Amino acid sequence: MNHSASDLRRNVHHPHRSDQSDRGSLVHDELARIDGLVADASKTVNEALEKGHEKNVNVLLKTADACREMNGLHGIMCKSGKDRSSMAVTLEQARFLCEKHGVISGKKSAEVMRRFGTRRHNVWANTGQRDYAFNGINYSSLPKCYRPPPGSYSGSIAT
Repeated sequence: MNHSASDLRRNVHHPHRSDQSDRGSLVHDELARIDGLVADASKTVNEALEKGHEKNVNVLLKTADACREMNGLHGIMCKSGKDRSSMAVTLEQARFLCEKHGVISGKKSAEVMRRFGTRRHNVWANTGQRDYAFNGINYSSLPKCYRPPPGSYSGSIAT
């Protein structure tokens, strides 16, 4: 049985061709996933705009997710960089621990970081006190996922 050279070449495995196809498929899948995240964030932003001034935490969370998945950055800031920023940073840290490291209770993780973590040191460095500066009105107006744990805030802190 004689085979021509072209017959043999057709039957030889070409690892580079297969790898390129696999990589292309992976890239396509990743782009489709990111496109879905961006579309979801965009939909959330549009819904928030339609509702007016009602707070929509999902705008922040979904745009943060989209940024992270594209290896981008997002900034978290409030006027003084300690109280609301601390709540937002610890929420992001807790979400990351759940998503990437399998932590089961993100709410508890955020609470522990807010109560004992380095953000409390940041507050102390700025105010000379360890409590976050939230009074009752501030506290009640925060979305639940941004609220400090009981006993970690005071309305008598000068910011």
